[in-house]
Amino acid sequence: MTDATGRFRIDYAREDFEKTPLSFLGINFECVSGPDVYFSVEYAGAPVFNEGPSAGRQPGRENVGPCMCVHLCTDEVPHPHDVEKVPHWTNIDGYNVHWSPLDLPHNILPEGYAGLPESSGVFNGAPPLNGNCPLTNVAAPANPLKYRFLIAEWGWVGGGDGNAGEMPSVAPPVLPSPLEADADYTVVKVAGGSRVGDLYYTGAPNPFAPTPVYITAANQDADGWITLEGLSVTVPQFGGGTVVKHVTDTDPQVGFLRSGLLMYMDSVAVTSRHASRRPAWANDPLQAGRALTPAEQEPIRRYRMVFQVRDSVTNTDVWVDVLDSIIFDNSVPVLILNLEELMGDECNPIAGLSEIHLRYTVDHPHLQSFGMNIQHNYQVTVHSSAPPFSDMPHGEFPTAPPDYMFRGNSSGMAAGTGPIDIHDDPICAYSIHLGAATRLLHPGSHSIEVLYCKD
Repeated sequence: MTDATGRFRIDYAREDFEKTPLSFLGINFECVSGPDVYFSVEYAGAPVFNEGPSAGRQPGRENVGPCMCVHLCTDEVPHPHDVEKVPHWTNIDGYNVHWSPLDLPHNILPEGYAGLPESSGVFNGAPPLNGNCPLTNVAAPANPLKYRFLIAEWGWVGGGDGNAGEMPSVAPPVLPSPLEADADYTVVKVAGGSRVGDLYYTGAPNPFAPTPVYITAANQDADGWITLEGLSVTVPQFGGGTVVKHVTDTDPQVGFLRSGLLMYMDSVAVTSRHASRRPAWANDPLQAGRALTPAEQEPIRRYRMVFQVRDSVTNTDVWVDVLDSIIFDNSVPVLILNLEELMGDECNPIAGLSEIHLRYTVDHPHLQSFGMNIQHNYQVTVHSSAPPFSDMPHGEFPTAPPDYMFRGNSSGMAAGTGPIDIHDDPICAYSIHLGAATRLLHPGSHSIEVLYCKD
């Protein structure tokens, strides 16, 4: 599969091209091993350029090295409208399923993160899965097509505590062979209502106004398949009332225009298959400063996704597309904050002290940054992680190179961190804010505060 500029990549092992018809006897007589390259080109599902295997034995095509360039020319290119007759999966939440060298900020990295390495975004919530599935099979127009998405979790080699999907290091993991079995994949469920297109029909109050077509999890069968052909839609009629129309390409009174959305994905249903590791003490301010153990930390989980299209009559695949690596996370940061001087009595005023000591815990598997500030009752900042103060704890995801193991920090539970010099702070009521941002693509606001009075 090429990108928009025709570039593509194929990985293979040297031994794959050292095999000969006599390899079973242990005889490999190729002096120069390498792929013999020939091309079969399709556009919109139709063949437009085909070479036989003999072309792979021509000079420049035989035993090629790791990089080659070839120009293929043809006049037999279908009309772009015919692309709608071919299933395809283009992006997830605006990020390319297939790598594009012309759109690097919107690619999915080999590690499964979204965007450039310095961004390393993480998918969460209900991301849209965009592409197209024709209503019927172009090879058998009477047969409806059905589609679904499957997902399976990667296993990791070494490190961690042995649970599938945990990333103990940045070293590339190896897929366990059972991942290839259908039994190891689970169905991706539709989240909410997904507007997959619009109906235009004769008899509408305004025949140029669309009637939206939605699918929900109720439109998936027991195996997760979605069939749009024949889908019932209740639509208003001219003069009042409603009538049921059906999504189809064969009714001359009904037109169906696809939205480009295949479905919104319920990623929470995927990530919640593992029980949360968040410890009960993470909500106790008296535990501020305590670090989470590896068994208490939410791990990084990487998945493989498959887009599968089948003929509903023959139940045979007509299209399969794979996104090898993608990371999902719907967890929230562990944030705990306290003052060492308030540990015995939360209502105790800070009287006669020239310094205070913070106790804090910040932990999340995909943390972007964390920081703190202190404001008095008139919303004036007197201490902060940011300039011009820079006298409070903070941390940020290292981007060059990315440190995927950055999770935050903790002060420890002894005397806290600091000291924070409050000698010149006026007598007033104060709030200490601890905030954290994650690299989740749809983050919420995460912050807590502690109040104290300087007397």
